[in-house]
Amino acid sequence: SKASVGELDGRVRLSARGNSIAAMLATANGDTALLVGEGEVSDLMLRLSNLDLANTLGVLMRGDRNVPIRCVVADLAFENGVMRPRQFIFDTAHTTLVGEGHANFAQETLDLRLVAKPKGFSLMSLRGPIVVGGTFPDPTVLPDVTRLTARGAAAAALGVVATPLAALVPFIQFGKSE
Repeated sequence: SKASVGELDGRVRLSARGNSIAAMLATANGDTALLVGEGEVSDLMLRLSNLDLANTLGVLMRGDRNVPIRCVVADLAFENGVMRPRQFIFDTAHTTLVGEGHANFAQETLDLRLVAKPKGFSLMSLRGPIVVGGTFPDPTVLPDVTRLTARGAAAAALGVVATPLAALVPFIQFGKSE
């Protein structure tokens, strides 16, 4: 219930064939638009979507609270059973999530990325993105290991070349107050 949102509105315009919902989605072509105008979401989930360690620690110490959702917009295109977001924006007061990738309903596989765009400062943020992969029955949700490795290597190099304190620079997040 902590991760719940408000009222969801939408439009579905798909053409498909098949004798089950799964078979129809596997052949679907068309558009779907989903909107959430108000609602709430867990502050902890938003902080974790950005791998924001400093602010996550603050949430854990004071307790999780719901954060108001400003809006959610998902404009999804279906082509031969493959859904791709044209736009996927999940906006709150301190974080905006942008969705990318695709979901293949014929093969029942996921290849999605959630990119967090924080609006505030953090002293220790690994800065995602979060990769959602695997299959529909067995999805995986993990940080993008390639980016984490690159950020860790940059921190190690700065710590050796400059000062140990310089190793923190790749993890500082200034955010944008948009």
